[in-house]
Amino acid sequence: MKLEDTFELLLDIGSTYSYLPIIIEGIAKESNGTYDEELETYTVDCGWKRSKKNICFNFPKGPNVTASVSDFILTVKQFAASKKRSDQDTYAFTIFDGDGYSSMGDDFIGNSYLHYDLEDNTVGITPAKFIKKSLVQNV
Repeated sequence: MKLEDTFELLLDIGSTYSYLPIIIEGIAKESNGTYDEELETYTVDCGWKRSKKNICFNFPKGPNVTASVSDFILTVKQFAASKKRSDQDTYAFTIFDGDGYSSMGDDFIGNSYLHYDLEDNTVGITPAKFIKKSLVQNV
């Protein structure tokens, strides 16, 4: 999936989920998702959690950040255990409409490296580079 709409958004390190009203319907259509009124988000079958599909976010003056679709999907039980019984074959998207408000939460930010320059009031963004070998060592 490639997202090419242009809009302003907030990079919200305090939010678990993302709010992208311009693109969520396109993502849901691509994944055969259906809107669940009770959950207030789109749901998809379990195959999407295991899929190797990606969403590519193209920034006009910066790099493309690619994230796995699975980073934006939780089981219904993980997402809203109190609202609906657990359905092992149904997953909920963690991208919401936001009613015109656009922000990227931890589900996106975990796939990128952000640099906040408070003197120049700018934010730099680049894709995160994941390596298989852990750099963490016991001391």
